[in-house]
Amino acid sequence: MPKSSASKRPKVAHSAPPTAPPLAQEPLVAYAPALPPAPAVADLQRVMRVQGGLATRALERLEGSTALSDDDMARVLGISLRTLQRKRAQPRLDPQLSDRVLQLDDLYAYGADVFGSLERFRLWVSEPTAALGHRRPVDVIDTHSGVELVEALLGRIEHGVLA
Repeated sequence: MPKSSASKRPKVAHSAPPTAPPLAQEPLVAYAPALPPAPAVADLQRVMRVQGGLATRALERLEGSTALSDDDMARVLGISLRTLQRKRAQPRLDPQLSDRVLQLDDLYAYGADVFGSLERFRLWVSEPTAALGHRRPVDVIDTHSGVELVEALLGRIEHGVLA
């Protein structure tokens, strides 16, 4: 005799109605602490270039961009004139000087962008400004803090805030 269709049905165990989804199905992001964004690949590549030391031609390019005297160039790099002369003869710069060269190169590129030309920025950087206590910007860029101060001043100029 054929079995009824009722006997073909799977047996269902009666349990409590489902409540919240299991923890494994909840997104873990909701519980993770806020992390700062990961650095861009370009930033990491820059760090690796600095750590390996830049070729001396980076220093030569900076000297061409700034048009500073040898004495002023040595001062803004934080080295003696004699050390500057020795560095020019070496194939690579050490990481500390490489970092400094890139920082100043970035500053001059930003300044040229804000002022519309490198020549106009060179003029501005060599003249006293009230925003720096009547000091020349070139006189304060010998430290990281001084570079940041001049960058902030350039930002104000760029956005039309009196500087």
